[in-house]
Amino acid sequence: MPGPFAPLAHSLGSPATKSTDIAPTTVFFILFLLCLLDGLRIFKANKAASHKFLLLNPLLALSAIRVVSTSLRLASACHPTNVRLGLATSIFVAAGTVTLYILNIFFVVRVVQAVQPALGWSRAVSALPRVAVAVIVATLLVNLTSIIQQTFTRDAQILHIDRTIQKVGSLINLFLAVLPLPLLLITFLLPRAERPERFGTLGSLPQKVGVLAIGAALLTLGAGFRAGTTWMPLVSVREAAPWFLSKGCFYVFDLGMDFLVLAGYMVSRVDQRFWVPDGSKKAGDFESGVAAREEKMGAGAKEEGADVERGSVSSDGRPSADLESVVDGDEEEKEMEKDGEVVV
Repeated sequence: MPGPFAPLAHSLGSPATKSTDIAPTTVFFILFLLCLLDGLRIFKANKAASHKFLLLNPLLALSAIRVVSTSLRLASACHPTNVRLGLATSIFVAAGTVTLYILNIFFVVRVVQAVQPALGWSRAVSALPRVAVAVIVATLLVNLTSIIQQTFTRDAQILHIDRTIQKVGSLINLFLAVLPLPLLLITFLLPRAERPERFGTLGSLPQKVGVLAIGAALLTLGAGFRAGTTWMPLVSVREAAPWFLSKGCFYVFDLGMDFLVLAGYMVSRVDQRFWVPDGSKKAGDFESGVAAREEKMGAGAKEEGADVERGSVSSDGRPSADLESVVDGDEEEKEMEKDGEVVV
């Protein structure tokens, strides 16, 4: 197979160089690494508390992908003529943000199900997350294939096809990024017959909607900018790169948007705000699941308080000093009887 060939046209933020990219890329590497470590901390705490939230995995995946992509960009900046390294960097940059699109689709469906149960639990809306995942995965695979293929060919027709695939893919990504916003608008404009159903273990419904709306708006801004640059005419590498393909735009609209949404979701604890009980299939399941969880937690706190009141455990959960002395005394008595001594 011929190639790989160096790019013929400018792309967003490329090529990486030591003078312009080492410092900002290092900053983003550290930021995404901190997000990954914080995500692992949250995952460990949730596991210890038996709090199941599988949608934390996309946040961990994006953090890991961005740590790898910034590492590759640093290596590419040190070796700007290494085409294979530049290709690997492009693949990992393209593969990250879509995980947030998936996450937002799941979140908005939960809001619709809580506020408009007749609409939210309909077959079409309930199936939306699965359909979105299938579309996102298919689009990502086709886009990555086109990125790889255009690096190994100089055939004008194939390059045109690859470019068309990337244009269509950018529009699909933009549609998925913006989709939660009109769904939220429709949800709250429609008349409601009853109060919204509770879900999650933290925050009010307006707070949940605010977190989701801000995240979706930032992702829409990034996806819209990338779609716009993709649909612009190609600019030869022999010419100066236009402003919309500059390094600054890459760090603001690509890595910057990803970090703001990722960090915002972790700080706001979406794993608590958007939690729903396992097996929720119909209206009322959210409310009953949250009530059952609160009752279970309340019973556990009551039992612990009773143990402290009886003196069997101290306020920090350890056996009390009185109980320890009784246990020690019993053990000492048993030892003495074993040796044939008489205890009065």
